[in-house]
Amino acid sequence: MPLKHDLPLLKSPMPFGHYQKLINRAYYRMKSGEDLFGAGGGGRKGDFVTMASHDSRIGHALAEEAHKSLRRAAKVPRRIRICELGVGNGNLAATFLDRFKELDNTHNTEFYKRLDYVLGDYSEAILKDVRKSPQIEAHSNAGVTTFVNLSADAMPFRNGSLFRMISHELWDDLGTEILVKRGDKVKKVHMMPILRTGTKIRDKNGVEVVPEEFKKDFRANDPKKLERYAPSVLKGLKMSPTESDVAWENIPYSNIVKKQLKGVKEGVFMMVNTGMIRNLEAAKRALMPRRGIYHAFDYGYWSEDEVMNGISRGGGRETKVSPYKGFGGQVTSAVNLPLGKRIAEHLGFKRVAIGAESEFVSKHLGEGVISIGHLVRFHPELLEEKTGTFEYLIKDMMMGIDTSGAFEGMKRKGKPKIIHPSFYVTRNEVDRVMGTLYGKGFKKESIDSAFKVPDRRYVHMELRA
Repeated sequence: MPLKHDLPLLKSPMPFGHYQKLINRAYYRMKSGEDLFGAGGGGRKGDFVTMASHDSRIGHALAEEAHKSLRRAAKVPRRIRICELGVGNGNLAATFLDRFKELDNTHNTEFYKRLDYVLGDYSEAILKDVRKSPQIEAHSNAGVTTFVNLSADAMPFRNGSLFRMISHELWDDLGTEILVKRGDKVKKVHMMPILRTGTKIRDKNGVEVVPEEFKKDFRANDPKKLERYAPSVLKGLKMSPTESDVAWENIPYSNIVKKQLKGVKEGVFMMVNTGMIRNLEAAKRALMPRRGIYHAFDYGYWSEDEVMNGISRGGGRETKVSPYKGFGGQVTSAVNLPLGKRIAEHLGFKRVAIGAESEFVSKHLGEGVISIGHLVRFHPELLEEKTGTFEYLIKDMMMGIDTSGAFEGMKRKGKPKIIHPSFYVTRNEVDRVMGTLYGKGFKKESIDSAFKVPDRRYVHMELRA
């Protein structure tokens, strides 16, 4: 039966980072790859639609960068090991490997057969589904893929063995502590998880479970205990935040954190992405000295000024950043990339650069790209702050806009056509549907502006070991 009243699950609140880690690990244990990313041929979108999971351009750009680096190298590694952390539906790996193999043919090289592309993920269910992917199967048959169940902060690689490491929207899933200045005190955000009135508690077989039993399993603080429940129970959770004095001994690299915190305005939440920090430590050990590069893509703050003020200017306009969000039961948090840069430099990375994901893709594909969402933000109604909303305009634009087949990045063999605000389009593709855009209220000047202003909602951090 549905709950008749709200049900607090703990005796006292837990640190936000602990809550996020528990919920997200349970979430990935509860769900299959198809639940998360949709069925390959069925048209069901799943919980996530990202540029990496359904578009080809990020995989192609990464392949171009890696292949070009190898062509320029005085000596090529006998085994070219590349690790992708958090493999999604396998689309990023497939598009990378497809393009990498094509580049061998174009340049008359034999790098592909030396590859060991490691698909690493915390979820065994996701790895199982990706193994069956037709797009991955040909590469697995060629002996260039390895599947590894791992954690982002404990990777089973020999020190200095990775040529490249790749992650896409990984760091925002990992544990994060949230700090805020209140007068002369520094507080840390805690969460009291509450199961909402009306929530039905069932196991994966549809059998009802009494609330006290779920509460007991939740208090065990073990995602394995929650694995048996139907994923819908996580959607019934709400977070009730509280604050307590920070214990600095529990904050990694607290001296570096304190330096950044000095400039943060009072009342602005500052993210300390502890999962990102542990992942950077592991990456520094695993990457080849001087040659190894980590390409990390995510969302959040990309400048110190944004961190100081709790804002984002990524979409061509200033918006307030929410410290955390919920998606289908999962909890994500904005990534403090400037703090990551400070700590990465402290760890000894030789070069750390932060830029727009779209700029990285544009550079390595040789043609400017922006996301559909970025383009819509330059619609005259939004620029002039009229009554039109972003949500209405994005839906209106995406309905039937690809009837000409102009958007190449959205075509994938054996998959339904899905158009999403995060997908990239080139100027040539936009020009081919200009008539459709004019019919939806766009003007040439606004489209020109969209391509001139960097699309920085999604950020790329490049770290050279």
